[in-house]
Amino acid sequence: MVPITPTKHQKAFLDADNTELAFLGTPTRDCGVGKTTALLLALFKHADEPSFCGLFVSRTHLQLVSPSGPVKTARDWAGTNSVYSSSHLRLTFDSGATIQFANCDGSDYVKFMGLRFDCICVDNASLWKGRKISEDDEVGLLHPEFYDVLYTRLNTNGKMRIAASLDGIGVPWIKQRFMPNVVMD
Repeated sequence: MVPITPTKHQKAFLDADNTELAFLGTPTRDCGVGKTTALLLALFKHADEPSFCGLFVSRTHLQLVSPSGPVKTARDWAGTNSVYSSSHLRLTFDSGATIQFANCDGSDYVKFMGLRFDCICVDNASLWKGRKISEDDEVGLLHPEFYDVLYTRLNTNGKMRIAASLDGIGVPWIKQRFMPNVVMD
């Protein structure tokens, strides 16, 4: 179920079979290029699969539930073909597929321990600062610890997707981890 027609860059993102993939916006053309939409589409394309379980992660709760945020968009797209639990931040489709929404400030990642997902989408990933490889590393080239934990939560053949701007404290780890597995708009 793909509820809207994706742009050519979103389509390339959706069609890629990489285990990990980033959808990046350029600093000069960043706002509104469709990064968050690409992540939601990556989850919605599995809405007809009864056992599918996806996770959409934002840094803050407000980013998730704002009036123009991903939860509202997902609910609008799903329409009457789903049930939304506001107490669990979970969208359950008539097929049985689910999309779980969660926020993670980077230190509260233990809440994902013991859970398994078929696709994990991290929005605004450049808001999370990377870890330092050594004392000489001034920018934090290693991905944040929460990313490691989320990655281990993937089922076999699961997909990890991120969306990010190329201007933020997390840009160094994103470039290190994802180049050349990146779709840019």
